[in-house]
Parts: sequence; C-alpha cells; structure tokens
Amino acid sequence: MTTTALPDTPQHYDAVIIGAGSIAAEDELCLRALVKANPHMLIIAADGGADTVAAWGLNPNYIIGDFDSVSKKPHDHRNTIALPVHKDETDMHEALTLAWQHGARRIALFGALGGRIDHTLANIQLLSYVAAAGGNGTLLHNGQAITVITQGSLRFPTWLGTAGHMVSVLAHSDTATNVTIDGLLYEAQLDLINTHAQGVSNEFVHGKAAHISVEQGLITVTWHIGKPVEKSPAELAALLTPQWSTSRPYQVEAFGTLNTQTSSYYSA
Repeated sequence: MTTTALPDTPQHYDAVIIGAGSIAAEDELCLRALVKANPHMLIIAADGGADTVAAWGLNPNYIIGDFDSVSKKPHDHRNTIALPVHKDETDMHEALTLAWQHGARRIALFGALGGRIDHTLANIQLLSYVAAAGGNGTLLHNGQAITVITQGSLRFPTWLGTAGHMVSVLAHSDTATNVTIDGLLYEAQLDLINTHAQGVSNEFVHGKAAHISVEQGLITVTWHIGKPVEKSPAELAALLTPQWSTSRPYQVEAFGTLNTQTSSYYSA
C-alpha cells in the first residue's frame, strides 16, 4: 500500500459529506461556516443527503448512493454515481472512498448521526478507518462533534464561552496508551481501555485552551460547542475544527476504488 509522510496536517476540512441521517436546523450554519473557511472544499451528498443539499441550495460536486432514502433519484446531476442496493459497503463508506480519491485527508460528515443506530455505529467505526489511514474524520450534528484520532493530538482554541460544555475521551481500540488531557476541568495522563467508560463528561474551562493526545491506540473524542446560532462563522469553524496532528503515515490507497458491484455474499 502506498504511504506518504506528510509533516503538515490540514487545519481545515478538505471535504464534507452530507448523509441521510438526522439533520438539525443549525447544521446548515455549521456547514456553511466550514465552507467559508475553505471555499475549495469538496462537497459530496450521500444518498438521502441529496435532499438536504437541495433544500440548502447547495450544488455538490458529487451525489453517490443506492438512492433508497432519497425522495427522487438525482439523474440530472452531472456527477451522479449509482451504487447497487445489495453491496458490501455503506453509502457513507463509498462517499469517503470518493473523497479520499480526490486527496481529501480531513473530512467533515453531516447527516451521519441519529436515525438508525446501526448506521450511527457504522459511521463511528468509519472514523477509526480514516484515522488508521492517516486522516481525520469528524461527525457533526447540532453543535456536537465526534472524531477518532491515533498517534496524534487535538488542540482546541481558548474557550471563551460559558462553562459546562462537555468533552469526553474514550478508548476506541482495546487499549489507548499514554492519553494526555490538558486544559480541561479534569486533567490527566493515563491509559484507557474500551471496557471502561473512563473519560466521560469533562468540560471546557473559560479562558483556557485544551489539548488531547494519544501515543498508541485509537481514542474517540466528543465535544459540544453550544448553540451554533449564537456564534459567528469564524467562531464556528474554529470550534468545529480543532488543530489536528498525527504521526501516522498518510495511506494514499487506503480506501481503494469505488465498488459498484452487487455483493458476492448476496444470496437472494
């Protein structure tokens, strides 16, 4: 597999994927703030996400999916990629593959939480796939964010909001070693295991920047920024895009190619 060592990790999102999961009223504000921070961002609608981008008046670069959750199949879009219903990977996985093929290394995902619990869990699993390949994926919904990092860190800007906005750090792999948490209400340097929910309900501290890192293994980090409507686009982009770094090599071919074939396991 081809790998590329990149010393400078992107400090904005290269791509955004809008899926068919739950969409909150303020998600549009967050997405537009991220696009304003990087006007060249690749925009991909995954299946029912096509309805969302249409409602928001956005013109995605691609629409991809089996279109079982969209109101009308988008045949008229210039870059529509139809997938079989009975396939080995989810629509979101194939959307990530498409983003990866275009060189995206840091990817925001809307419409990836809520709705079916199996899809929510699968999307969190996909974050670990991205992290292991030397990238960073973040699920965003209603001012809340979920990401997975490995052999790296997140640095949050100085928190100027009110206290009480939660940050949680959990082991995603069996073991996460030398996890460091600085600048939050609870500070620690410890090892975490995924059979013990230690690390839940930490908090940002007014006037302090925060730093979370892991030496080995995967950790899931969740955080809440408050009400997006109360923040400027620049503030939203900064809070939803903490500074990310990793020593993990960038695996250019990690996602392979798009799979547009019916699953060989399909028995009907």
